[in-house]
Amino acid sequence: MTQEIETKRVALITGASKGIGRLCAERLAAEGWRVFGAARTHATIENVESLEMDVDDDASVAAGVAQVLEKAGRLDALINNAGFSQRGAVEDVSMAEAKAILETNFFGALRLCRAAAPALRESRGVIVNMSSLAGQIGLPFTAHYCASKAALEALSESLRFELRPFGVRVVIVEPGDFKTDIHTARRVSQATREGVYGKAFDLFLRKRRAFEAKASTAEPVAELVARILNVPEPALRYVVAMPSQRLLLVMKRVSPQFFYEWIMRKILCQ
Repeated sequence: MTQEIETKRVALITGASKGIGRLCAERLAAEGWRVFGAARTHATIENVESLEMDVDDDASVAAGVAQVLEKAGRLDALINNAGFSQRGAVEDVSMAEAKAILETNFFGALRLCRAAAPALRESRGVIVNMSSLAGQIGLPFTAHYCASKAALEALSESLRFELRPFGVRVVIVEPGDFKTDIHTARRVSQATREGVYGKAFDLFLRKRRAFEAKASTAEPVAELVARILNVPEPALRYVVAMPSQRLLLVMKRVSPQFFYEWIMRKILCQ
């Protein structure tokens, strides 16, 4: 084993070709980590080792984790970031589309957690699961994405209990709106655009686009992930979002349901 392998901590990041995943890869590499950036297609990132991996495929995930261990001899951190967003009414989004978003956003992370767990037990490492404020706040026309993130949060909390005796920390990061490729690559239901929900959907999309336009770039998320990896006893959940979005979480916890829903309708639907 080389001196580099002995001294450098090793991180595997999924969805590393762009957006938050790419920023996390760049940040950790700059801080001296040996970083493997996994994506479906090859991405060139300075000081990051590219790894082709499809998180929807069992064999691809197993092969990718094995490749990291073969090259580096260890794994200290797994950042499950791969995912995509879908907009559309529950009634209109097909079952195939619904299954696809759960396959990537939830089952993809689950595959990585299972495949990486033995190596992380050995290193007493960290799992960071990239959720969203949508994991706690249900949004209209975003049910499938919200459900995928809520499922990821439940998985993370359960896994945290299971892995804690082995010294492995499991953490949820909940970003709010940031300027990333997830907005431009988001899938939008044409059936909802053209159907009975069309008028409400158009208003919702315009309001969300106006809000997203105010968002900053996502460097704060990468900075937070880097800090978490250096905390001996990290919390279960970290929120990184605009103050107004943080306020929504507080309102949901302390306000009567009718008042919270009235506020959300004002913000998103009226």
